[in-house]
Amino acid sequence: MELNRLSTSISTIPKGRDLPVASPVRAVNAENKLNRLVFDGYHLHWQGDLSITFDAFSGMPDESARESDQSMGPIPQGKYAIDPREIEVTEVSDEMGNFRVSLSPYKLTIERMNEGFQLIRTGMFIHGGGNHTSPGGIQLTDGKQEEEFFRKLKALGEMIELEVAYQGERKLRFEEPKCPYNPEQIKEKLLVGNMNTPHIPYLHQELKEGVISREVEALQELLRHYGYKVNSPRGEFDSNMKKTVMRFQQKAGLTIDGKVGGETWGELGGKHEILSTGSQSQDNLYTLEIARIAQEEVYKALSWKSAHSEAEKYLRPLRKSMQELDQLPQNPVFFDWHAAFVLWCCRKAGFPVPDRPAGFWATMASADAWKFWAKQNAYWFEEGMETPQRGDILLLEWKDQGFTSDQIGIVSSYQKGNPVLHSYEGNIANQVRKLCRPLAQIQGFIRLH
Repeated sequence: MELNRLSTSISTIPKGRDLPVASPVRAVNAENKLNRLVFDGYHLHWQGDLSITFDAFSGMPDESARESDQSMGPIPQGKYAIDPREIEVTEVSDEMGNFRVSLSPYKLTIERMNEGFQLIRTGMFIHGGGNHTSPGGIQLTDGKQEEEFFRKLKALGEMIELEVAYQGERKLRFEEPKCPYNPEQIKEKLLVGNMNTPHIPYLHQELKEGVISREVEALQELLRHYGYKVNSPRGEFDSNMKKTVMRFQQKAGLTIDGKVGGETWGELGGKHEILSTGSQSQDNLYTLEIARIAQEEVYKALSWKSAHSEAEKYLRPLRKSMQELDQLPQNPVFFDWHAAFVLWCCRKAGFPVPDRPAGFWATMASADAWKFWAKQNAYWFEEGMETPQRGDILLLEWKDQGFTSDQIGIVSSYQKGNPVLHSYEGNIANQVRKLCRPLAQIQGFIRLH
């Protein structure tokens, strides 16, 4: 079957978020029958002119609601839009079939994700594959059914709505409070208003109580755009504005101080030239710049598909060194780029990180290489020795009781006393994402200076 791969996209979410947002759609055929899709956890049902059921799965077979704060669990319940023009041809593997199409959540679905995950899930697709494993997406597990589904979707030629509503045993397993798989547990907040982002000016100074400026006026418009009530006088940062900002910071997993510096302004989608934020020292300007760069990359949501992809910029700096160690072939192939992303951010911020630490067997594409290099240069802090700061580099471990590092990322924010922190990490489902990580998984931190 031939499917054209087109780049046309639906209306996109404002830059302060990290994935497309869809308006409600109604796909009606010539007989005025409403076409829609429903996924119940086991099957994907096409309802409308011809009812068809496809075998499908999402997440991991043994997953429970306790994993609902992770970025790669079953697809959250809610409604999504699918554009047939977004169908892509993919490389066949156990995890992936011949085709995939992206899912764009409605505003209310995004709110549920934000409430339950404390992050917004990106990179969600319907795709093929036969292993009943689809982190964050919906997998059509039968090859012939996959072809039939994508042929029918392409023939439809217009956007169609998908509703995810778990049934049976899968529904029973997702009953914990504030879990996005169970919409009854979450207060629905219908957001209305213009889908276009308000103008976001460049921020030159921190906004806090007592400030009156055009930047404060823009901040008020942005907060209204994202569904927050703003009762303060126009352009005035009063005590009510401070409380509203704190609510936004809490939901976004930011430092909760009621002030709008670079971290909060960046989360809203703006750019800035503020060098310090919160209580972080001016001595750590490298770490602040590293976090700012990583935050911008989250919004771009780049994926590596070939050497011509924009995301190749993360992988390219380490290719030559890895080829010299016979760890990569000469042609530019995909490799796990979570550590390469951190290296790219550090160098972009102006910090000189080597391709390979002296005396170590691997390049900085390995999280263990980062730990070795950090200890050599007195940048390393075991977990518990220091309070994590924005821009610190964190190493995580969950597989072998601390012998190796399984993942590396950049700290977005941390509230003292919390059992979790927020981080920016590369190669999470082949994208840069903002995640929530338990402190129990963290080996330690690297603080560049």
